[in-house]
Amino acid sequence: MPVDEGFRYVLPQETSSKQLKKVVQHEIVQILNNENCIIIKTLLGRAAGVAIFLDNLNHPYILGTIAGDDTIMVIPSSVEYTKDLADYLYSLEAEENK
Repeated sequence: MPVDEGFRYVLPQETSSKQLKKVVQHEIVQILNNENCIIIKTLLGRAAGVAIFLDNLNHPYILGTIAGDDTIMVIPSSVEYTKDLADYLYSLEAEENK
């Protein structure tokens, strides 16, 4: 795309969420949960990207995420939704193995 300083690379407007989802699925190593929160283990250095993906889902059961290098804590909007949210995240991971 031309700009005043020359040219710059711009991603297509139609970034494929399916492609992004596949990348994220490969980066997830393990999902664990208890009655309060969900922990996602990722490849080293990949947690922030996966957390951003999860935040951008705008899922009503996700209050927020906290990411380190290889671990994400997913905080449900209510403890009532922890199991349903964990099941949803497990299903995202399982789609990669199909």
